[in-house]
Amino acid sequence: AGAAAIAPAVAQPGSPPSTASSPPAGAAAATQPGAVGAEPILFPAATLDRPAPKVITVERPVVLKSPSSEPRSSAPAMQPPSPGIAIAEAKRLLVQARAAVVAERYAEAEDLYNRVRVTGLERGSALTGLAEVAFQRGSYPEAVRLGHRAVESGGGVTAKMILGNSYFKLGKYDEAIAEYQEVLRSDGEHKEAKANLAAAVRRKGG
Repeated sequence: AGAAAIAPAVAQPGSPPSTASSPPAGAAAATQPGAVGAEPILFPAATLDRPAPKVITVERPVVLKSPSSEPRSSAPAMQPPSPGIAIAEAKRLLVQARAAVVAERYAEAEDLYNRVRVTGLERGSALTGLAEVAFQRGSYPEAVRLGHRAVESGGGVTAKMILGNSYFKLGKYDEAIAEYQEVLRSDGEHKEAKANLAAAVRRKGG
């Protein structure tokens, strides 16, 4: 009472309405463009996406692969020849070697017989052939050595005949007679063994 009443402010037409609260501290006042003394309106700085730097590769990178990732060859593995094929080849070489002996090509025959011998197939026949080559060359001690090996390897009658004939050429008639008799025990009708046995007996009885 006694205090003058304060009339509320009346908004003038065209003026902005007043606000009861004051702007927050530090906030920039927005003013109309062109107003004198007004601070500029601050907009947030635009964020420009910079392109990533281009990587220049001088050489292509080497990628190491594990052994399991290596491609496997689809070619089938080489298989050793079957025993039947190997034996057939050994017999073919023996035929060629025998033909070379008949033609007196002893070096060729020796090579062919040795090729068969090292395979382990037809060993008796190969050693018998080598003993015959030595005999035909006049190498009678070598023929005796190879003849014994041929007999032990299953050379049979042919190996025993070469062995007996080699002993005969060396003048060892007792040994020759023993080999011829051994042949005749296996083949009583062996003509060469009969003839050579008779000749060895005559030479021995001299």
